[in-house]
Amino acid sequence: MTRDEYIEYAKQNGYVLGKIFDKMLSAVEKCDGYCPCKYAIYKKTKPEELEDIKCPCVFVEEDMEKHGKCHCGMFAKGE
Repeated sequence: MTRDEYIEYAKQNGYVLGKIFDKMLSAVEKCDGYCPCKYAIYKKTKPEELEDIKCPCVFVEEDMEKHGKCHCGMFAKGE
């Protein structure tokens, strides 16, 4: 996804870009679009579940409810 697509995704879901968005976007790009926090582990131990961690991953909504931001800090709850 491009920066603009992430901005649109955030807007559509009532999120804002996290404080470290730009840093994390660079990391996501280096991991071929996958969550950099989970990529190495999933690639090695759960390769069949890699699509689950394609950013934005399937855990975003749950993380927002529990923590007010996604695990990586790409997104946070909107004001």
